[in-house]
Amino acid sequence: MKKLFALCFIVVAVACKKDLSSVIPVNDKPGGMDTMGRMMNTDTPVVLLKGTFIKGPYGTTTGTAKIIKDRMGVHHLFLENFTVSNGPDLKVYLSSDLNAGKYLRLGSLKSTNGNQLYDIPGQPDYNEYKYALIWCESFAHLFGSAALK
Repeated sequence: MKKLFALCFIVVAVACKKDLSSVIPVNDKPGGMDTMGRMMNTDTPVVLLKGTFIKGPYGTTTGTAKIIKDRMGVHHLFLENFTVSNGPDLKVYLSSDLNAGKYLRLGSLKSTNGNQLYDIPGQPDYNEYKYALIWCESFAHLFGSAALK
């Protein structure tokens, strides 16, 4: 009986340990932001290029697009103070022109407003990929663009 009581006590003691998962910050914010609203992995980002969004023929887009390099050397597209009209199947591209003739797809649009962060695969030639586009893939429509300089 004493052994059973001791075993039950140990099981209860182990089961009652403090759960630390709620105190560990989790990146559940949209657009690559941490729980304090700061960009992750970009303590001192270097802005390589930037441009201001202008509306396209099929939507209204405002804000700034910045190509940044984080402290690890990873390149990102940062959309700052960003808004775009809602549309179907919106994607974020780096493109050689406004017609998305040659482009890198950075992903689906995360939100129609607010700061957003998209990883750029590798280190593309920014002399070739001169534009950030908000592009509707289903209908091949330009919602907005930013010339990166």
